[in-house]
Amino acid sequence: MPASEFSHFVDMCEKVRQTASKNAKVAAIAEYLIKLKDDADGGSDTSLAAAVLFMSGAIFPKGSGLTLNVGFNTIMRSLSEIARLEPEEIQKIYLKHGDMGTLAEYVVSKRQQSPLVAQQLLLPDLHDQLRKIADAAGSGAAEAKRKILTGLLINSSPLEARYLIKIAAGELRVGVVEGLVELAIAKAFGRDVPSIRQAMLLSGDI
Repeated sequence: MPASEFSHFVDMCEKVRQTASKNAKVAAIAEYLIKLKDDADGGSDTSLAAAVLFMSGAIFPKGSGLTLNVGFNTIMRSLSEIARLEPEEIQKIYLKHGDMGTLAEYVVSKRQQSPLVAQQLLLPDLHDQLRKIADAAGSGAAEAKRKILTGLLINSSPLEARYLIKIAAGELRVGVVEGLVELAIAKAFGRDVPSIRQAMLLSGDI
């Protein structure tokens, strides 16, 4: 299975979340980044770019002007459609769990709607779809965002749904900050940390 599958990103996040050691977190991220680089086809590093942005708690580079702007109601409507439950019922489940990611994991595990053709969610495809959500504008923007998000959730496993919503909500919360991702990049690709931080300072884009 290609390392660019979103499921591998999710597995890495779970591994990182479950360790308190800073060095272990950096090592786990670095190992994953190496696999992504080795898996890159034709020199394309789109998966790497998406992965380090997501790990840093972002979706788009700083200064891009892009924001996902997916509200609580849009997420709840998508989950309601997948589970075929009334929004009020989803709201009650949310109050029980108190976390959007955990709610998404629960709802997708109980979903009544499945994709016509099951397919693995890849990091570049996920990032492209999130870009489409960010680009949606005009009177039909909210509905367009909901449809894209629903499509992503339908193609997700319960654990993937948890992390998809955490990314969309800007609440990854696996104990990683941008500085740790910089250390992992240095470790993965044999660069010294000061040069990585200098590159970040110049580009503003991890």
